Amino acid sequence: MFSIGNLFMVLELFISYLSGFDAYVLESIALTEFDFANAELLTKDELYNPNALSLEEVNKHRSDIRGPVASKKRFRRNGISKPAKLWPDGKIPYSISPHYTNLERALLAKAVKQYHDKTCLRFVPRSAFEGDYLFIGKVDGYVVKFFHK
Repeated sequence: MFSIGNLFMVLELFISYLSGFDAYVLESIALTEFDFANAELLTKDELYNPNALSLEEVNKHRSDIRGPVASKKRFRRNGISKPAKLWPDGKIPYSISPHYTNLERALLAKAVKQYHDKTCLRFVPRSAFEGDYLFIGKVDGYVVKFFHK
């Protein structure tokens, strides 16, 4: 179902596309210590939703990935071979939509912590001066959008 919050996010995206101005800077935020503390308190039922789509079903539609990375030709590649294409120092600036619930923020924090524990990548809150960043938001479910300026 399409809510008013989703409508505003689509409108923000459209305005930022037309104007070249990043509307998400005005309303995007980062995960907090509270979110990471809540992530540690998640129950098994909260972590494993029996109604969630299987990985095969998600990959069939690929509606959670948008932009050029979603094309099948590019999606087949298994990594980045050019150092210039890597995130500097393995730090990925990000911001998230304010439309997530506390539970959803805790789940995102849990996922970020897993990346921090198991990889050399670090998600860092985006500053207003960073042009390349990851935006995690809700439009028609979950969407991750990479912005490059």
